[in-house]
Amino acid sequence: MNNKQVFVKGLTPDTTNEDLENFFSDIGPLKRCFIVTKQNEKGEKVCSGIAYVWYALAEHAEKAIKEKNNKQLKSKIIHVSIAKEKLSKKDSKDSKDSKDSKDSKDTTTATTTTTTTTPEEPIVKQYNTKKEFSVIANNLVAEKVFVSNFLSLKKDTIKAVYSIPHSNDAIRIVCENQENLKQVVTKLTKNKQNNGKSVLYAVENDNLKANELIIRNLSFNTNIQFLVEKFSSYGQLILVKVPTKPGTNTPRGFAFLTFKERESSEKVLKECNNEKIHTRQIVIDWSLKQNDYQQLQFDKQQQQKQDSKENKDNDDDDDEDEEDEDKEDNKDENEDEEMKEETDDDDEDEDDEEDEDDDNMEEGEDDEDDEDGEGDKKESKLDVKKKMAIDHTRNKKEVDELKTLFIRNLAFDTKEEDLGAKFEEYGKLVFCRLVLDKLTQKPTGKAFVKYHEQDDARRAVEACSSTPLYDLSLEDKINKNQKDSKKESKKNSLSVSSLLQGGVMLDGRCLVVCYAVDHQQATAYKEKKVENVDKKNKHLLNIGKIIQNSAEGKELDEKDWALRNQADKENQTKLKVNPNYYVSPTRLCIRNLPLHVTDTILKNATMKILKTANIKDKVVFAKVACDNERVNAQGKAKSKGFAFIECSTHQGALEILHKTNNNSKIFFSPSNLKSKGQRLFTQFAVEDARAVKKQNIYLEKQAKRQQQQKIERSILKKQQRKEQPLDENGKPIPVEKKLSRGQRQREKKREQRAKLESQGVDVDALNEQKQLVVEKKKLQQQLKDMNSKKPKITQKIQEKLIKKHKQQQQQPQPPTKQFISKPQQQKPPQKQQLINGKPIHTSTTIPKDKSILLNRPQNIIDAASKKRKSEESFDQLANNYLKNKSNPTEHAQKKKKWFH
Repeated sequence: MNNKQVFVKGLTPDTTNEDLENFFSDIGPLKRCFIVTKQNEKGEKVCSGIAYVWYALAEHAEKAIKEKNNKQLKSKIIHVSIAKEKLSKKDSKDSKDSKDSKDSKDTTTATTTTTTTTPEEPIVKQYNTKKEFSVIANNLVAEKVFVSNFLSLKKDTIKAVYSIPHSNDAIRIVCENQENLKQVVTKLTKNKQNNGKSVLYAVENDNLKANELIIRNLSFNTNIQFLVEKFSSYGQLILVKVPTKPGTNTPRGFAFLTFKERESSEKVLKECNNEKIHTRQIVIDWSLKQNDYQQLQFDKQQQQKQDSKENKDNDDDDDEDEEDEDKEDNKDENEDEEMKEETDDDDEDEDDEEDEDDDNMEEGEDDEDDEDGEGDKKESKLDVKKKMAIDHTRNKKEVDELKTLFIRNLAFDTKEEDLGAKFEEYGKLVFCRLVLDKLTQKPTGKAFVKYHEQDDARRAVEACSSTPLYDLSLEDKINKNQKDSKKESKKNSLSVSSLLQGGVMLDGRCLVVCYAVDHQQATAYKEKKVENVDKKNKHLLNIGKIIQNSAEGKELDEKDWALRNQADKENQTKLKVNPNYYVSPTRLCIRNLPLHVTDTILKNATMKILKTANIKDKVVFAKVACDNERVNAQGKAKSKGFAFIECSTHQGALEILHKTNNNSKIFFSPSNLKSKGQRLFTQFAVEDARAVKKQNIYLEKQAKRQQQQKIERSILKKQQRKEQPLDENGKPIPVEKKLSRGQRQREKKREQRAKLESQGVDVDALNEQKQLVVEKKKLQQQLKDMNSKKPKITQKIQEKLIKKHKQQQQQPQPPTKQFISKPQQQKPPQKQQLINGKPIHTSTTIPKDKSILLNRPQNIIDAASKKRKSEESFDQLANNYLKNKSNPTEHAQKKKKWFH
């Protein structure tokens, strides 16, 4: 019975782990709280009513049972008791007939996720023996909607999709029945790629679990991506899991590989076992069940104890380290095997997460149990001190022997075999190792070499001071690579500086060799090194930065902060990833610029800042970035909201930055209200050295071209002066200058005028006559245009006019004066004229009101007659004007006044 574990029941569905921690933590320190969940009608996870609490001490667990039993938690009374031990399969079968079988099942299902004291299989294994229809796939997103859309399946086909933690982006697709599982598998065979990556899958069953391998003694620098790249060539690698330490991302030194086929696993076991990965020899074996693994570990420990008793005196320090590492690995593997066995009761979603949590929790329990005794703490501290002392003495011995050499300036593609063969010329080697980078695991251009004899090491160091004229080791290599590309030939080519440098040469590089030193001296050398010069001018990005808690920072809103944070991230990534980027000391980038600002406005504003500061500097250019696809009402491209300014000196750029940064008034315009409160974000621009180099080359070529043209013009002038003819006095005759087109036309007109005047023609009168003809033509054209533009009367206007005319007729007319008229004599009736037997109306018979005949209102006829009269008057005016122009004397006599 576990006295530290407490069983709680009678909880409300909305109870959480935090509620349990707050309720039970006042008694003593807790290790963990775990609530057993279930799905409600809506599909949400809620508390099933039971939970487990682990205390660090058994006393606190007993105290919790006394004080917290039958207490109220969230308006419901709970029952607290000691958790029962795990039951075996036989006990669980017998418990089904009893009345209290439900409680025993509940307690065992929860405890199986944490306790690992008994080697017998828990009841949870019975729960997991039910048929599970699931598929493991990788390179997919762990979302049900995404997977169903990617596979073109209905929503009900897939029950759930869960991500497998600490894996190669693997997911578990769960289905309700075998038919749905078949549909998922058939769709996965068709959709083999997602975003350019191949999607591998396998049905999760006992055969797949039998293909699983475990890799021990892995380096902590080994990650999932490295394992995938290394072992994917052996077959379809479905799942890679690298468990990490609790609360950190550091691996625990072992990993699991699951291949789709058994042959791939066997091939990896044969070829890769005892291979070195990151300077550590790995051990690959089949992944076993918990009971089998525990029995093997027990036998192994017993055998190790016997061996340690016999070989106590002959044990090496390195062997002790390896045993400690093996113990840690065994612990982790033991815990991880338990992780594979134990699963959550309620949902597949928590399967892998709970396994990892339980794994980490058990490791914490073991650590805390070990730390309960003070004697264990003292022993562990003493062991660490002993190891450190042993390492220090061993390092000092090796340094004092003067057999180990430190080599620098190696080519990055130099191999250990080539380096060892080169230094074996001076004596027999103990080892030859390249120094690798911790993150990339690639050579750093450094290495260590150790000789058996001190004289051999001394001979190698002396050889470095000699000056060979040519490296013979490159002769064969250069001859082999003559057919290769130009890059390879350049790589193997020797420069004069490398030849004259002297020393031992390998792969075209002169090696720097010296005796190795201990750690203390190495750290001292590092401290003495000169600090790295900021070649990229990164410190300039800190100018103008605003702190959030400052007065200026409080004025900024979320949009401004998002803009600044995004710009900082972009600049940092550019400077970190690409070595060609640097911060320009004279060029500025202005963001959050109002859209109405143009190049001229920007340049004038910056020039004004420099003038007020009395800085003699020039703004080389000021350019606002525009989007050619978006055009404003004037047809010009709209601004993108940022611009670049370049000054000739750093001082001018610095002054502009201080004046414009976080300034909302400099570009405010009343016509553009959106610019109000728009704060500028100014900082030094990050530039690409390649683009700047191209620009400088273009400007240099342009300057050279202009200079060449200037020289050519001066030479041409000198030649023309020499070739210029001389007069009688020996002075150069002036050369006629080339006339322009306008000058030639004017000269031609002058010649024609002189010719006409010589013939006795009055040129001025002729010009006036021509002008009159032109004006007459213009007037005629105007008259034609006016006649052609007749008033357009639409049907609506005509209807309105007719309606108005009828209304006028219906109105009563005012009474007129009646005059007595003389009796008129009746005229004899006239004979009607006949045409083709039909009578025609004479002029007397035609009514005076022509609108009756034309069926048009009178006002329309009046408007037409008025227009005709105006046209006639205009014709008369035009004729008079032409007559006056032709006879100016008559017009002048009429204009004479009385005083003339």
